[in-house]
Amino acid sequence: VLWGVGWNKDVLKGACANLDFVTLEWTLSPMLPPDYKSLNEADLLASTKGNFSTIITAMLADYAKNCPQGHLPKLAFAPAGISTWAKVEHPEVKALWIADTYAMLIESGTINTDWSEMYGDSMLSADRKKFGPAYYGFQMLHILARNPGDALLDVSSNSALVGVHATSRRDGFIGLMLVNKDPKGAATVKVTFKNGNIGGAGKRFDYGSAQSSAGAAAAVSPFAATGNEISVTVPPYTITDIVLPRQK
Repeated sequence: VLWGVGWNKDVLKGACANLDFVTLEWTLSPMLPPDYKSLNEADLLASTKGNFSTIITAMLADYAKNCPQGHLPKLAFAPAGISTWAKVEHPEVKALWIADTYAMLIESGTINTDWSEMYGDSMLSADRKKFGPAYYGFQMLHILARNPGDALLDVSSNSALVGVHATSRRDGFIGLMLVNKDPKGAATVKVTFKNGNIGGAGKRFDYGSAQSSAGAAAAVSPFAATGNEISVTVPPYTITDIVLPRQK
């Protein structure tokens, strides 16, 4: 859809009335000077949301010009990813990007998103014995929402360096995911639940610099809280999931 002069206009004009969805290829590769071979991690984590907004704005404009009134095909991405050839100083960045970005795409109503790499350092080793940071990024997203019918909640963060996503799960639990995009500083986040309380014993899951360096899976620990407000400290370059019972 993004290649070729007039492609969007001509295809949408001729076919939009019969389209259920449009698939885009979205591969990000912000690079660092002077050789432009190393991934600009800070730019990747900070600019993705803005880049996505640009895509949405452009597609809605094309829909308005070339589709029947009120007909807005859904978006899918095949793939949404990071260039595989870029040198990455902190491998856990891919986990952070996946967890935060794919959650954002789900919240936006995207109907499908693919990650193209199966075997390699990021996902699964060729001998199928070692998982990479991309795998754990998806795992942390799966902890947040794991069953059909789990509902994404409307949440926001007042810090550009902390991504936040939440779910009301069908199993009676509230899921919370915090993504600290600061490579050096821990983030202490206060979360307020406006439409009800949480309470009781739950679990905390952490995946970030410490786990990536050790080649380990997400760390799991007990987490208990009651009421409608909790405070969570997230280490640098780390995804933290909190799962707590929802009070009726």
